[in-house]
Amino acid sequence: MLHANTTKIRQIIAFSLLILINFLFAFKYLARSTDHFFILSTCYISILIILFILSKRIDLKLFRSNIFFYSIVFLYALIHIFLFHFIKVETLNVDRWSVISSFWEQAFNGQYPYNAQSHMGNYPAPLPFYFVMALPFNLIGEIGYLSLAGILILAIFIRKNLSPQNSMGALVILFLSVSVFWEISTRSTILINSILFFAYLFWLAKVNFENTKQYWLSAIIGGLLLSTRTIFALALVIYVVYLFKSKEVRFKKLIIWSLIIVSVLLLTFVPLLVFYTPEFLIRNPFNVQTDHLFPFNISLIFIALSMIAGFICSQKRKLLYYIGSMLVLVIGSYFWLCIQKYGFSDAYFKSGIDLSYMLFVFPFLLYFSFSSNNRLTYGDTGQSIKHKK
Repeated sequence: MLHANTTKIRQIIAFSLLILINFLFAFKYLARSTDHFFILSTCYISILIILFILSKRIDLKLFRSNIFFYSIVFLYALIHIFLFHFIKVETLNVDRWSVISSFWEQAFNGQYPYNAQSHMGNYPAPLPFYFVMALPFNLIGEIGYLSLAGILILAIFIRKNLSPQNSMGALVILFLSVSVFWEISTRSTILINSILFFAYLFWLAKVNFENTKQYWLSAIIGGLLLSTRTIFALALVIYVVYLFKSKEVRFKKLIIWSLIIVSVLLLTFVPLLVFYTPEFLIRNPFNVQTDHLFPFNISLIFIALSMIAGFICSQKRKLLYYIGSMLVLVIGSYFWLCIQKYGFSDAYFKSGIDLSYMLFVFPFLLYFSFSSNNRLTYGDTGQSIKHKK
């Protein structure tokens, strides 16, 4: 009974944060086009809340049909592909697509890619593998397909790992989230990074470290994903510290695994260090992120907090909760620093805050909102865990 109550509280908190994210997006962008932005934003989130409540109470036979579920996913994808032809990304005040295109334009011209500037004058902040992952979509001329691919991966994930009823509810909230619509329409790429890492962490908890193939594959994938956004290093710190404390993995094996991850991460920087050493020392993704996000001393505080979180985590299946909570803390701290620097109005309405960073926690919140106490697969062997009352 206690576990059921804890699960319910977790769902309410997670969904409340999802509502807050969507409200902040709706409120900000509706304010630019109508005087009724507060009423419309309130009505919008009220609809989401009603749908959330109904999803917990209604379980139609149709929801169990994979054909029905994936037909909705297919239709959603078609709508966005259609919109790509009408929403011209050059007219929007978001430049992640331009950061990618200018990076590769600079690289293909034999110049140091981290000296590239977007059409809005911003330097690249993501790590090298982020740009490698985006290259095929840049070559076909539509970064939006990368953003859309992330949503499709998340839809498949929730279908595989939630009950039919909860996966249907999660899909509805996902597809009606204005923050997700903004992400795809502006060709932003925050969510695809977060979704891939979320799915990786979910799989990682089931990896058998005694299996050589899984051991190496998990470390290599971890290193490549870490070479997209540095914020995910905190998640790996929590995971490694938990494994060390719980002694689920031999210390030597855990150290080697961690070194493989770091080695793969460093390998993605080798071309830059070999061909552009002086330029790299002047400008690289680490100092760009330090200038725009957190000072180095604050980053050290988050690393320390992540280590503490790993130590206090009592069960592997709770790792995602601690990791998600840490990401919420990081993004919340970033918002607070921006408000202190610019003031609330300029930070929120004049983009002193990058709202899209909230999407780092979106897949965590969506999963927590709909994961039930009788269907938890994270951290076990894939079999559902049934909890005794």
